[in-house]
Order: sequence, then C-alpha cells, then structure tokens
Amino acid sequence: AARRERSVVDESGHMELQQIANAVIEGGLIRAVFQPIVDLQSGRTAGLEALSRPSGVAEGVSPAALFSPSLGDRTRAELEHLARWESIRRAGEFLEPLQMLFLNMSAGTLLMPGEIDRLNELVARSSTLESRRVVIEITEDPEPVDEDALALAAQALQKHGFLVALDDIGVGGNGLGRVSRIRPDWVKLDRMLVSGID
Repeated sequence: AARRERSVVDESGHMELQQIANAVIEGGLIRAVFQPIVDLQSGRTAGLEALSRPSGVAEGVSPAALFSPSLGDRTRAELEHLARWESIRRAGEFLEPLQMLFLNMSAGTLLMPGEIDRLNELVARSSTLESRRVVIEITEDPEPVDEDALALAAQALQKHGFLVALDDIGVGGNGLGRVSRIRPDWVKLDRMLVSGID
C-alpha cells in the first residue's frame, strides 16, 4: 500500500517552523548574500560578511526565526553548517585577494562536538579560500553557555588558522567579560552603541 505523505501544512495553510527548517536542510534552501566591510581610513573593502537568506518553501521566513535556538541544537547546527558552506562556495565569486570572509556561528553551535572539524572540512573543499582569510563571528545565544569552554573553543579556532570576532558587543551575552576571556581578533559593536554617534 502506498504510504501517505505526512503533511507539513497546518490548518491555516502554513508550514510549521520545524518542518520548514527540515525542508531547508534537505533541499539546501539557503542562499548567501554578502555585505561589504569597509576600512574607514582607506575606503577599501576589507572583507565581506556572509548573510543567509532562506529560499524555496522558506522564502519570507526571517533568518532570526530560521536560526532560532527553539528549533534545537542539532537542527540549528545543521542550518548553520549549510549556510556556511553556501557562503564559502559563493564567496569565490566576490572576494578579492587579501579580503576576509566573515561567517556567523552561534556560541551554542561552536560548543558542539565536531563543529570545528566540520568547519575545517568546508574550507578545505574551497578552491579559493583558506582558514587565515576566514573570520568566525561568534554570535550570542539567548541561553547561557559555559564561558570557559567557549574561550577554549575560540582558541581552538585560532589554532586552526581562523580569526575570531565577537558580534553585537554591548548587548546580551557578548559583553566585555567575554571579550576579555576570548581575546578576539575583531569586535563588532552593536548598533545601539554607535547609532547617532556623529
């Protein structure tokens, strides 16, 4: 007997977020877009920050919702992994020599076993990029993480040749205490601290 396909649509005609996330992972439904990071002294583009946009059945879902910790650690790690690969794969079209590629990784995902190895594998698959040109932006998690373990994971990234950035400094978990423990190569201030600074 033919097995009936399980519906991914609720009574209102909308897919549930978990089902959308599963469809994104299975279908590779993430596209990378790139935002320039500009050196204000020289005016040159020093690097590109990779941003992820859902596509296909996930079109219109906000990235914040898609990468939400509420989906569970493993689902979020798989979504992030897919997003990083798409970003690394497409970066060769846009990156110029010596420019850096900034990739997001949540603190919770970085602490999962094997994630640094998976990151190394992605970079090794690229014909145009090496780890010394990749900056891993550690994003904050709404849930507390083991700060000592996070500092060790950041050091491990640096030992593998990656640079480390802390994102959204000044809000949530990415505060000055984390800066002093991790000693990142880059810090990215939250816009709350610089909006209207002129």
